[in-house]
Order: sequence, then C-alpha cells, then structure tokens
Amino acid sequence: SNVSESEGLSHDSLEQKYQQKEV
Repeated sequence: SNVSESEGLSHDSLEQKYQQKEV
C-alpha cells in the first residue's frame, strides 16, 4: 500500500500481511 512507500521498512512486514488480504 501507500504506507510502504512513506514508512519504508517500518511497516514492511505489516504491509506484506495486508497486501495478501488486498489481493
């Protein structure tokens, strides 16, 4: 999501979890 671009590595692992749900 857009958060990954802003926060970067901070939410990288969290983004991977949510990205699976988005897809």
